[in-house]
Amino acid sequence: VFLTEKEGKPVLAVSVYPDWDTLNAEAEKRGVTAKEVMTGVIAEVNKLFPSYKYISKVIIRENEFIKTTTSKIKRNEPENKTEE
Repeated sequence: VFLTEKEGKPVLAVSVYPDWDTLNAEAEKRGVTAKEVMTGVIAEVNKLFPSYKYISKVIIRENEFIKTTTSKIKRNEPENKTEE
């Protein structure tokens, strides 16, 4: 989770590495695309927070997060990612 800027204003963004098997299975079960499932999940999360804390940008990672030797995610590590 990090802040980016859109039109000069900060927006909340998230970087995710989804479990593609689960995501695709859920999409198939619902008869929609994986992107639509992710959009729905984000909409549900956004309902839990005030509007100024809404997730506005999602970055889908192609590779798993880089981790330390103790399996903690190294933040701010450059990696292949695709913006949605």
